[in-house]
Amino acid sequence: MPGQKENGQKSAGTLILSPPNHDVYSNITRTPAHVNELNVEDFRKLVSSGFQNIALYYPRKGVLQTTGKYFSVVSKDKLKIRRFVPHWQRNKIRKVAAPQLQKQPAEILQEVQVFKAATDNDVKDAVFQVWVCRK
Repeated sequence: MPGQKENGQKSAGTLILSPPNHDVYSNITRTPAHVNELNVEDFRKLVSSGFQNIALYYPRKGVLQTTGKYFSVVSKDKLKIRRFVPHWQRNKIRKVAAPQLQKQPAEILQEVQVFKAATDNDVKDAVFQVWVCRK
């Protein structure tokens, strides 16, 4: 059958992943659903084991940091003390300190630009990594 290998696996296809960059993201926030966050180097090792053609991209750097005061405070909260503040209070603080985060998702996505990384170093200070992998 065309497009399939003898063992039943497809021989072609594209996998696009957009994981947080642990080295940056972990300084901004903690998401319980993210069981394992990897930095750029570790993620490259992971995808390189299964894909030969890998392209790395990054969203415009500093998108989250443009919220100014809010992320400046959050980034200094190394002990994650903010997790003890009730959710409704955090939302009030976020509305005042980071009004950019109150935009509709479509508006936010228009502001996010994606660029191809020339090297892994281009992505080391980006909040998210974007990996395009092909066999």
